Amino acid sequence: MKQLWLTAKLDIVESLRARWFQIYTLVFGGIVALLFLFGLTESRVLGFIGLSRLLVTYIQLTMAILPIFVLITTVRSVAGDREAGVFEYLLSLPVSLSAWFWGKIVGRYLVIFAPVFLAMVASVVIAIAMGIEVPWNMFGYYTA
Repeated sequence: MKQLWLTAKLDIVESLRARWFQIYTLVFGGIVALLFLFGLTESRVLGFIGLSRLLVTYIQLTMAILPIFVLITTVRSVAGDREAGVFEYLLSLPVSLSAWFWGKIVGRYLVIFAPVFLAMVASVVIAIAMGIEVPWNMFGYYTA
């Protein structure tokens, strides 16, 4: 279990150093900012008003963009490990293949989940500051 968390930590540290993570965070933060700038919280469609409309639109955009980021970053991570000789080095350490595999998955999940979640939290903070009603049940549903 210790090797799993060490592998996850290594993957997280490597991802935070990479330039793609900064771009990824800016993309999802920028989506929320643009949705607020375009006044999406003031429009009304199919009963969704305020922040609930913004959250629904944000989740729809995220569902379109997120798989692309997952594929690109995972392929780059595995290909980078292969080119750097990590697999050969891994064979010389007492780390099981399953610990390495699940550590990579846990680390990648946290790295991909964090910017999306932080953008949603930022939208709630902005909505509270602007006096917009926050649909907590919808926020909890989309972040769970």
